[in-house]
Amino acid sequence: MALSAATVWRDYETDGIPSSGPHKVKKAEVRQIHAQIDTFINAFINVAGGHSFASKASLDASLNYAANSMAWVLGDATIANYGVNRKIGGSAAGTANAIQATTSIPVSRSALVWTNIFETNTASPVTI
Repeated sequence: MALSAATVWRDYETDGIPSSGPHKVKKAEVRQIHAQIDTFINAFINVAGGHSFASKASLDASLNYAANSMAWVLGDATIANYGVNRKIGGSAAGTANAIQATTSIPVSRSALVWTNIFETNTASPVTI
């Protein structure tokens, strides 16, 4: 059974009932809850390809990792920016005005290719 931190470190032996006396924390329960935390952190880092950033701005500027990778923002000046984020889609190379794109099928230099440019750019036309 998975324990919660609220259960392990509750104030009273019977949660919410002061007359039941103070709850004595059991080391076995502390080890169990920390094992759950360790499992979550290891899954985040090893399975989901986790990354961490000091600010949302640094997260947004660093997109050179696989689609569906997870990233934590910790330490941002804006508390609302804290949290776990998931990268949607792959990475594109180049700059906002000179995008490098890749495809799994061959494309000749004379082919006309249509694509939507959804990133902010400052030039028109944008070179791909």
